[in-house]
Amino acid sequence: MTGQKLAERPEAAVRNGDGGVRSAARTVDVIGLLLRAPQGKHLRELSAELGTTTVTVWRVLQTLIAAGLVRKVAARGRYRMSSLFWLSLAAAFPDVRGLQSDFRGVLRELAGRTGAAATLGIPHVGARGMTVGTWAVPRGMRAPDRTATIPMHALAAGKCFLACLPEAELERWLAAPLAPVTACTITDPDVLCREIEIARERGYATHHGECLEGFGGVAVPILGAGGRVAGVLQLSAPVDWVTEMRVQEWVPMLQPASQAIADALAAATPRDRE
Repeated sequence: MTGQKLAERPEAAVRNGDGGVRSAARTVDVIGLLLRAPQGKHLRELSAELGTTTVTVWRVLQTLIAAGLVRKVAARGRYRMSSLFWLSLAAAFPDVRGLQSDFRGVLRELAGRTGAAATLGIPHVGARGMTVGTWAVPRGMRAPDRTATIPMHALAAGKCFLACLPEAELERWLAAPLAPVTACTITDPDVLCREIEIARERGYATHHGECLEGFGGVAVPILGAGGRVAGVLQLSAPVDWVTEMRVQEWVPMLQPASQAIADALAAATPRDRE
């Protein structure tokens, strides 16, 4: 993202707008500066370049951090774009740092070994859904639309993501109603909590007909910088395939594939250095 230089921005439109417009403009400016500084920037640097107070910039950064788009490199005191940001961008645009070609190779190999559809789940920023990008589907198998957004509680990839949330974030998430997608969707928060606890203990999550009738799946997290979940790797197949025995066969295949995607992401993401 390059966009207009700050000096070229039509300031009158921003000044005359409401607080929401000004806030959005500042957010875009902060993202623009961070994208042009792969190693990150300090709060005071951002404040000076934007010509605004450190408090204002700090508030924008906290919003972006809460959304998972920006992270603070604690040892350096710098802020920079997160692994979730780069993974989301790579999923949307094929040529972003060559990441999508790396993902495709991993997913095709996984689909070929298992006979299941290998998909990449990316959590929606500030929302309760997950985009499922389907890149490797065995011939003749029906799979979710690669652009589909599915409620997190209704699929293995979403449960896997929820299992990695801090307890306070998870409690806030569970406070809202759980809408049904199919007759099998879990809509009871207590039942979902038990599923999430099981996922935490095992390191993977499953679903059985909860997001698409007749289909089940198993998923493992893709960990980005700082141990945050950047995405989720999922295998999907007809529900009668997703037996406990087959899940135990698939998980040891999913885990190294997930690590391969995490490694590709790490290689494409700037390293922390002075």
